Amino acid sequence: MFNTQALYAWIALLAFSLGWIAQGWHRDNIALEQRMLITQIEDQANMDACLDLQLFVYVLEENYP
Repeated sequence: MFNTQALYAWIALLAFSLGWIAQGWHRDNIALEQRMLITQIEDQANMDACLDLQLFVYVLEENYP
Protein backbone atom coordinates (compact mmCIF):
# COMPACT_ATOMS: atom_id res chain seq x y z
CA MET A 1 0.00 0.00 0.00
CA PHE A 2 1.30 3.42 -0.94
CA ASN A 3 1.81 5.74 2.03
CA THR A 4 1.29 9.35 0.92
CA GLN A 5 2.35 10.88 4.24
CA ALA A 6 5.63 8.97 4.17
CA LEU A 7 6.28 10.24 0.64
CA TYR A 8 5.58 13.84 1.68
CA ALA A 9 7.86 13.47 4.71
CA TRP A 10 10.62 12.04 2.53
CA ILE A 11 10.28 14.91 0.02
CA ALA A 12 10.38 17.48 2.83
CA LEU A 13 13.46 15.85 4.33
CA LEU A 14 15.17 15.75 0.95
CA ALA A 15 14.38 19.41 0.27
CA PHE A 16 15.66 20.43 3.71
CA SER A 17 18.84 18.40 3.24
CA LEU A 18 19.54 19.88 -0.18
CA GLY A 19 18.96 23.39 1.15
CA TRP A 20 21.26 22.74 4.09
CA ILE A 21 24.00 21.38 1.81
CA ALA A 22 23.62 24.31 -0.61
CA GLN A 23 23.85 26.80 2.24
CA GLY A 24 27.02 25.12 3.50
CA TRP A 25 28.62 25.22 0.06
CA HIS A 26 27.65 28.86 -0.36
CA ARG A 27 29.13 29.79 3.00
CA ASP A 28 32.37 27.99 2.19
CA ASN A 29 32.79 30.09 -0.94
CA ILE A 30 32.44 33.53 0.63
CA ALA A 31 35.04 35.53 2.51
CA LEU A 32 35.38 35.43 6.28
CA GLU A 33 34.32 39.07 6.59
CA GLN A 34 31.14 38.37 4.68
CA ARG A 35 30.38 35.35 6.88
CA MET A 36 30.91 37.46 10.00
CA LEU A 37 28.56 40.13 8.62
CA ILE A 38 25.90 37.53 7.80
CA THR A 39 26.23 36.11 11.32
CA GLN A 40 25.81 39.58 12.84
CA ILE A 41 22.71 40.22 10.73
CA GLU A 42 21.23 36.84 11.71
CA ASP A 43 21.98 37.47 15.39
CA GLN A 44 20.36 40.91 15.21
CA ALA A 45 17.30 39.45 13.51
CA ASN A 46 17.04 36.80 16.25
CA MET A 47 17.33 39.45 18.97
CA ASP A 48 14.70 41.61 17.26
CA ALA A 49 12.36 38.64 17.05
CA CYS A 50 12.88 37.90 20.75
CA LEU A 51 12.19 41.53 21.68
CA ASP A 52 9.06 41.54 19.52
CA LEU A 53 7.85 38.39 21.26
CA GLN A 54 8.54 39.87 24.70
CA LEU A 55 6.65 43.04 23.75
CA PHE A 56 3.76 40.94 22.44
CA VAL A 57 3.56 39.01 25.72
CA TYR A 58 3.72 42.28 27.69
CA VAL A 59 0.89 43.80 25.64
CA LEU A 60 -1.20 40.67 26.12
CA GLU A 61 -0.62 40.72 29.88
CA GLU A 62 -1.51 44.42 30.12
CA ASN A 63 -4.64 44.21 27.97
CA TYR A 64 -5.90 40.76 28.90
CA PRO A 65 -5.09 40.11 32.57
